[in-house]
Amino acid sequence: MLQRVDPAGLDTLDEPVPESLLPKLLAEVRRRRHRRGLRIATAGFLAACLLAVLAFGGVRIWSDSHKPQVLVLQPVSPAAANVHATVRLLGDNAAPRIRLDCGYTADAANPAVNEYPGYQPSYRMVVINRAGAARDLGTWSPQPGEDVELVRDSPWRRQALSRIEISNADGEVLLSVSL
Repeated sequence: MLQRVDPAGLDTLDEPVPESLLPKLLAEVRRRRHRRGLRIATAGFLAACLLAVLAFGGVRIWSDSHKPQVLVLQPVSPAAANVHATVRLLGDNAAPRIRLDCGYTADAANPAVNEYPGYQPSYRMVVINRAGAARDLGTWSPQPGEDVELVRDSPWRRQALSRIEISNADGEVLLSVSL
């Protein structure tokens, strides 16, 4: 095809480049670079926002699973009038520790205290899982007005725990809290 072209006719094709061509090309390059910079900045901003949301959510989930959960045991029997207790679930979800803070106050209306001056009540902490299985976590016999702290490892994961109960020596449930 090039053999058919007359070399003398090629000299007439030399047209001067228009003066506005270079400024137009430079303006187009600037616009494209600006758009690309905006896209990169927007993508970076969105990535930073996503990382912040993920980090905040992760920290929140971690702190919720590691912070102690304080629960107040509620009386379920009239015999619980002189007993008060709180429970804290400490540690992670896999192996929480149960910290019981229990107090006993002398009660003039308590017949056992009136009839037997040396009477010392005995209490037991029982933990129950969602399947209904119960485990005894310990007993104690406080002096009147004495607060007792009992710390035990849970036999189950935190999610498997259903409730914690305090019962007396006769097996009557005095205090209970559902988890």
